[in-house]
Amino acid sequence: MVLKVRRFDPSTGSVRYDHYDVKHRPGMTVLDALLHIQERIDDSLSFRYSCRGAVCGSCAVLVNRVPRLACRTQLDAVMQGTDTLELKPDPTIGELEPFNQRFEILVEPLPHFHVLKDLVVDFHKFFRFHEATEPVFRAPVGLPDRELRLEPAAVKELEVYTNCVLCGACFAACPVCGKNPNYWGPAALAQLYRFAIDPREPQDDRRWAQGNHPDGWPACEFFANCKLVCPKGVPPNLAIGAARRRFGGPSSEPLTTETGEAAKTEPVAPVPAEPMAPVPAEEPMPESPQRDAGDAATAPDEPPEGGEQNSVEQSRPAGDSKAEPNPDCPVVPEPGDGGTGEPNPA
Repeated sequence: MVLKVRRFDPSTGSVRYDHYDVKHRPGMTVLDALLHIQERIDDSLSFRYSCRGAVCGSCAVLVNRVPRLACRTQLDAVMQGTDTLELKPDPTIGELEPFNQRFEILVEPLPHFHVLKDLVVDFHKFFRFHEATEPVFRAPVGLPDRELRLEPAAVKELEVYTNCVLCGACFAACPVCGKNPNYWGPAALAQLYRFAIDPREPQDDRRWAQGNHPDGWPACEFFANCKLVCPKGVPPNLAIGAARRRFGGPSSEPLTTETGEAAKTEPVAPVPAEPMAPVPAEEPMPESPQRDAGDAATAPDEPPEGGEQNSVEQSRPAGDSKAEPNPDCPVVPEPGDGGTGEPNPA
């Protein structure tokens, strides 16, 4: 089995395609093949990976011109054509590298990202768009009367979008991301929608208005490639469509409300907090009665009612109130002995 891998040298700016003959084994993934190449054939090959379990999203690459996670893409499925995806063409990618689909697997870096080296791309722009959505839970102002609960139906709807692993596959498959460098992209808008529908957040238009600009909700052209390539089944196109319907339907202009006014973020009315009841002060602990030093040194502990003395008391000879000192153990000074270490001559 041959992997045709795109190589990029940042020191010279040169691009080439190298062919690697990899010995196939059942269950082998694209990531397994790349690791084999790096460990056995060419240790200069650069790529990202971490968890190997489709959780971290760091190993996304272009496999036969389809964005995929390398760790969950089986070589057998790619070669046999049982795991194919028909994406809408992206004219912004430019000239395509030819390859023989019967004998080769083409591995390239994600498009619409700046390539750093080989298969490693720069995610700064991707995460900058994600950060612009303020992906942090906005709790209501003030103290709620009870815990913020979620109904099962709301949990089910939210889970569809919380499964995103930020792999960038949807961003790479979106033609709009290729022609509009300022477009927030499917992942960021799907995340924004996830917070907008969260019933635990303040029920205002702030989240919806965050995407109400030419590079947000209105910029999507519904190619739907994002939904096809998402390894977790997140449908950003459905989220964007729902947001646009909220403001009057699809439009290339900034979305408006039903009255024709531009969507605005209404300030959140503060919720008056109920005064908390004062915490009662702790009662002081009663002082224990003081015993004389001589009593502490000589009076044995009282046995529990109906019980026996502890094992130390039981081992003493009858009529002897004190145990004989052990010559092998150091004598600890007791109160009243003057600190000499000698037994107290009571």
